[in-house]
Amino acid sequence: MEHVEILKAKLGFDGPAEGLLTHAIPLVTHALADFGHDVLDTTSPSGRRVSLELDEYRVSLVHKRQLNHGWTSQQTRGDTLEIRLTPLFPLHNDRELSETLLACVLHHTITQLPVQSVLWLDWPNLLTRAQFLSVFQTVDIEEFAPPQQTHATLSTIFDTPPAEPTPSPAQDMLTTAEVLLDSELLPDTAVLSPDEAAMARAQLRRDLAHDGDDVELRPAPASNRHSAAFAPIEQTAQDLSVHCEQMLNAAEIDDDSAGAPVRWTSRALEKAPQHVANLSLTAVIATVSAPAALIAGTVNFVRGGDLKFSLQLLLLLTVALYLDSAGIVRAALELIPFTP
Repeated sequence: MEHVEILKAKLGFDGPAEGLLTHAIPLVTHALADFGHDVLDTTSPSGRRVSLELDEYRVSLVHKRQLNHGWTSQQTRGDTLEIRLTPLFPLHNDRELSETLLACVLHHTITQLPVQSVLWLDWPNLLTRAQFLSVFQTVDIEEFAPPQQTHATLSTIFDTPPAEPTPSPAQDMLTTAEVLLDSELLPDTAVLSPDEAAMARAQLRRDLAHDGDDVELRPAPASNRHSAAFAPIEQTAQDLSVHCEQMLNAAEIDDDSAGAPVRWTSRALEKAPQHVANLSLTAVIATVSAPAALIAGTVNFVRGGDLKFSLQLLLLLTVALYLDSAGIVRAALELIPFTP
């Protein structure tokens, strides 16, 4: 269900207002037409209520009589005219535009009728005629100061430097004492160590704070006596980089030494099946030919176990034995001249 928001305002009169709707309807209709909302239909359910149908709104005018008994407020001392503005399309309604339209209708009506008070929307305070009409008054720019004078005044206010606070005698004493403690003009026998100087400053602060409770102590200017004790920033950065590299190298060496047994064990476990296969092939080759087995064992020892070489050697020996048993090798040797 759409929520319909009704905007309403009440105009108060001083005493009875005979024929109020007769005079108010033409004023409201003319004001609405000036802002592009022509009245399409007019209905009057009773003699004191009139409803105006527009293209986007429904405007209701209600004439309420003066209350002669019971509780009365300041606006009910005379007749009142209530103007209600109801949007017909709440989802597409602009509240600010609707409020502006209602305010313009009230302004056009108030200037033509003897209205004494205005109750605007849900505003808790009652406005007088003059207060409401003052919103629509034009502003005379000549009453304001020219921009050049305003700029000069602001410049004078913001460009004036703040006055420096006058140091108290106790602050002067503290600053002078701290400067003497940091000064290099003292004789060598009077120069204090950093710890002794810090203790002397702390004791001086306590003594001055004890003498005057409202003394605000301020720090002494920085001393340059120990500035030569620090190396330049370039040299410090270079030394720091070298130190970091040394620490990283030491950490890598520790990791290698700690992880070496583990890596050797894992490598041995990974190559265990390959070593077993090489030994098995070498044993098979030894059953066929001892010289070939010796060659395969030597190659496996030098190259760390080459299973591919052992397989190739075994295949070659198998082919050679097959040819020898078939007599092909002897027939080929007989074809070669100068062979026994």
